[in-house]
Amino acid sequence: MIKSSHVAFFDESNWNKGRFRSIAMVSMKYDNYLELRSQLCAIASRKHSEMKWNKIDKETGMNVIGFVFENLHKIRIDVLTWDIEDSRHQSVIGRDDEQNLQRLYFRLMITVMRDRWPNHATWTLYPDEHSCISWETIKAYLDVHSLDTQPILLDILPFNFSFTRRYTNKGITPLKSHHEPFIQLADFFAGIASYSFKCFNKVALWEEANTTQTTIFERIGLEPTTLELSRNDRDRIPLVWEIKRRASQQKLGLSLKSTSGLLTWDPVSHLNFWLYQPQHEHDKAPTRLKPN
Repeated sequence: MIKSSHVAFFDESNWNKGRFRSIAMVSMKYDNYLELRSQLCAIASRKHSEMKWNKIDKETGMNVIGFVFENLHKIRIDVLTWDIEDSRHQSVIGRDDEQNLQRLYFRLMITVMRDRWPNHATWTLYPDEHSCISWETIKAYLDVHSLDTQPILLDILPFNFSFTRRYTNKGITPLKSHHEPFIQLADFFAGIASYSFKCFNKVALWEEANTTQTTIFERIGLEPTTLELSRNDRDRIPLVWEIKRRASQQKLGLSLKSTSGLLTWDPVSHLNFWLYQPQHEHDKAPTRLKPN
């Protein structure tokens, strides 16, 4: 592992299927990584060799969430979710989901490295292996945007500027997820973010059924809605609500019901669920290049 002041780990969920797709970034100081890695490995090894979202059980998921909230003062988790039915994606003919994923990876990385951590940090980035992404291209983009340029006021010479180094990216090194528990942690949060939007109706009905003796349907004289849950749903839905419960206890400003999915209002929060919003009318997903 390349020595740097900060490290970050990444994975995505449903990047090329379904309506809601997510990327998660887990970032921290390198010294905190050395301190916490063995604790996370212990959680992963209790029942499974990994703690990825598609393999998670309720008990392991609760342990993962407990670990995160106990250590939020040492780590950040930023999850970028996008909706392919928004104006950026839905009307785009020949949309290139691979290039779209690459651009959104860059957007997540630069936002967190520039705006969520102090200037002058040195970074090494460790995504899960992904053959569709050119990590060399992303690194080149990150390097170009690592400096802020500002004119020097009252300088007698024209075109004099000051430069602020926002970050230094030492490298992007893809890893196999089963070798790195923090990539598995990123997978868990990417998965739970997209799931909270995709299955929100189930999430909301489960909460209704488990918090009141008289359901809303009975109160208004309608037949109760039958809640049919798969085994995975029965494991996953309590995890969504556990994140919401703990975030409310710590006053993190995390919404669920009012936003039909996990969403953090203040991006400075160390647990930041971010739903991408198109920036302007020309903000469109990339399209596949036509053959010559």
